[in-house]
Amino acid sequence: MTTKQYLLQIKKINEIIKNRMFDLDELRDLSGSVSSVRYDQDKVITSGNKDQLENIVARIVDLDRQVKNYIDLKYTIIKQIESLDSEEYKVLYMRFVNNYTFDLILARLNTDDVWSERKMYQVYKRGLDNFEKMYGESYLAA
Repeated sequence: MTTKQYLLQIKKINEIIKNRMFDLDELRDLSGSVSSVRYDQDKVITSGNKDQLENIVARIVDLDRQVKNYIDLKYTIIKQIESLDSEEYKVLYMRFVNNYTFDLILARLNTDDVWSERKMYQVYKRGLDNFEKMYGESYLAA
């Protein structure tokens, strides 16, 4: 996996988290609608509803764990970006965390006419190189 691919994971992770949270909401709604055992009736009720509820609860627990793991991975990558120098951090954060285009990054940075397009791309490239030097061994082999 390249450095760009590693950093682009944040976009995919955000989508996965959003989808898992939607699934969790649906399962929680469903768990509240599973009918309970009626003890005021004479007939024997099978454990089907209990099994169904247990399956839903197990799935909720599993999805909660997945969401936590994805959030942990996302913030690990963000903390790595934050360890770069100030300029590199700004550019890489806007590009990979905020998912900004290069035009938008330049517009955001160029409020005082100090940033040129060339400078932005140089800082971006330098940031990727420095990020790879600092953290590459953890993802380049993957």
